[in-house]
Amino acid sequence: MSLFELQKAALIAKLKSHRSEFRHLITDHTTHPIIEKLLRDEVLNYVFTFYSIDDEKRSLNREQAIYILDPLVPYTIDCLLADFSAGCRYQSAVLCFMPGLTKTTYARLKANSNLMKACGNNFDSIDFLSLNPLESRVYVTNNHYSIPALYNPQHFGPDLNEYQVDKAVEAMMSACVLSNEYPIVRYYNSPVSRKIAYLFQQTLDEYYRKHQELSPVNSKTVFFITDRLMDLFAPFCHYKFYRSQIFDLMDTQIRKARGEYTYVYDYQIQTGEGIEKKHLVFDDEDPVYSRLQDLPIEDYTKSIIEQVNELKATEAKFSNLKYASDLSHAALNQADYLFSRQLVTGHFELINKIDKTFRDECILDCMVFESKCASNLNGNKEMYEPLTEELLELLANEKIDTGNKIRLLIVYTYYRGGIVESDLRKLCHFGLPDQSKTDSIVTLFKNFQHLGFNMLKSKPNDKPFRITSYFEIKDTPELTERYVPSLTNIVTRLAYGRLPEVYKETYSSDRDEDAPKDFPYVKGAPIDDDDVGQQFNAPVRNMPKWKSSKQSIDSTKEKLLIFVAGGLTHSELSTVTSLEAKLNKSIFIGTDELYSTWDLIGDLRLINDERKNFNFPLDEKFARKQVPQHLYERSAATQPNKSSAPGATPNSAQSRASSRSSSAHQLAQTTSSDSSRKRDKFFKKFKALNI
Repeated sequence: MSLFELQKAALIAKLKSHRSEFRHLITDHTTHPIIEKLLRDEVLNYVFTFYSIDDEKRSLNREQAIYILDPLVPYTIDCLLADFSAGCRYQSAVLCFMPGLTKTTYARLKANSNLMKACGNNFDSIDFLSLNPLESRVYVTNNHYSIPALYNPQHFGPDLNEYQVDKAVEAMMSACVLSNEYPIVRYYNSPVSRKIAYLFQQTLDEYYRKHQELSPVNSKTVFFITDRLMDLFAPFCHYKFYRSQIFDLMDTQIRKARGEYTYVYDYQIQTGEGIEKKHLVFDDEDPVYSRLQDLPIEDYTKSIIEQVNELKATEAKFSNLKYASDLSHAALNQADYLFSRQLVTGHFELINKIDKTFRDECILDCMVFESKCASNLNGNKEMYEPLTEELLELLANEKIDTGNKIRLLIVYTYYRGGIVESDLRKLCHFGLPDQSKTDSIVTLFKNFQHLGFNMLKSKPNDKPFRITSYFEIKDTPELTERYVPSLTNIVTRLAYGRLPEVYKETYSSDRDEDAPKDFPYVKGAPIDDDDVGQQFNAPVRNMPKWKSSKQSIDSTKEKLLIFVAGGLTHSELSTVTSLEAKLNKSIFIGTDELYSTWDLIGDLRLINDERKNFNFPLDEKFARKQVPQHLYERSAATQPNKSSAPGATPNSAQSRASSRSSSAHQLAQTTSSDSSRKRDKFFKKFKALNI
């Protein structure tokens, strides 16, 4: 099952456990979009009504409610207390909180006697909504601007850094709860990854100690935690994946917003009625995009041509129908055909545009240069090639745009281990048509120091910075195939059980015990299968004796859990998700955010900017807001109850039925277009054929 399906099933189970069909579902600005995305127009199948806590349209029925709230938001807590300020807004209330309930907030809630009376002095928790699934096994924490928050805490404040770490741990916990895994925790040995890994292990142990019945027996699943510092070379390179081409070459033509993950591409097609405007939405509901996104150029080009030919064959088949039974079958399938044709036509048009841009902007030359830089870093001596003259040729090429030239400068400087500022300014003056950007580029290079990379040297004779790199180089004559990104290499080694704790031995044999570990375990390495024989199910160092024997979901296929703090580019994501078929594993990968290379460059450029200029999620949550007056006014009971039928008591079945019908009608109005579209689907298929 996908993360989306697992999360939806868990939410429905939680609602049913509280008999939610008789309760109003009350959410806040954090949980409302999550539940709306999961249940969509099915929400009234499980609850009485569904509203945000500050919505004035909330039902006046006062019987039962279930609150699903984010306790970290002061405004949410203020609204909840306002609901019970002068009386009991609901006679019975279930309070379900996401992680983050502090002692101070807990004390405020306990001090409200009306609230405690309604909820029976009990709070429930929601442990599976802390991640936002974007694809079947890809999720984010929704913490955008993660680079400044994680790597410049001295400037932005430790609270932002702590919040970022806490949300990463909560999202990883949700992934484990949903997939029913108690994994072995490994991490990249950096300060950020180490901090997250130890907090995660502690939280994981505490959770399964309290929920022994949920603890799976599989002791082989690995949860690997890393962060942006493990590889700052990969996000600035170009890749052949379809997803990479879209977000690298078409980035300015895609409608999107930072922190939101709806990507829309608008295009026009010529029809018999003239030019029509269409759009593509890059998500799991687009089967063509899902099929092509992780394919390289040669494969996705071949695939889209095959799909176009299939559509032509289907269209020819429709035009030659003679019998009534064939016409009836065609009518039933016409809408699906038209939908498929629109998608294939849109992606075919986009791929043609990508191919033209790829050639016009000499992206292949950039890829070859980047691969050579990687080969010079990690390859053997036979692969070494001098690259300064080639860089100058690329910078002089007017077809390559400014953004890609900046990326080439970053890759070259990384390979050289830093350059002096005067040389960087000369290269900018030589290769960039807009000289006004030189100071901004120099600032960008200086800001890499916040991530431990000293890209600018004080003197030409200073030693270059050297950070252990974990990418690999293939010994192949195909230059664009040589470079294997770090994340691809590490995930592959993890899948085959071939990732040593000390990745590159740089110490003499008599000092092995002092060698620092690149990828240590939080609780020490588990016992090898060869040593324990058939006892691999017995408790190991990271598996407590009290663990139960409940099997994990989808236990027929091994899982590999990955989390990357600090965000990933869309290209880097494809380097991992494309491995699933080859490795025959279900790879669950999470990160703080998905961003384009241009977003990453912007974050690094502004890493010393004022906090108020960023829309950090934490600051948005703590923004001061006035509680609506109607919450206080409706807290106390009113006579008569407007939602009750005339002559009915508030607790009568007649009252409940009347209120539920009224509330359902209100919400149904908001989804009437979707419902109508479903009811008339059959007839619309016939109309499409003009029958």
